[in-house]
Amino acid sequence: MVVAVVDSGIDYNHPDLIGNLWANPSMAATATIFVSNTNNPLDDFGHGTHIAGTIAAWGTTTLA
Repeated sequence: MVVAVVDSGIDYNHPDLIGNLWANPSMAATATIFVSNTNNPLDDFGHGTHIAGTIAAWGTTTLA
């Protein structure tokens, strides 16, 4: 399943998210950040990373 998050970007180096990131190899960019007019999806504010983590984080803790 592919989910798009329309927000402030994403921290693509975050260890809980890196395993679930998708990039289309046929496209030069995976995102467009309209506020900063760039195609680098690195999160400037942290909110997009928080939302993406709620949706798709792997996590490192197991529940007993």
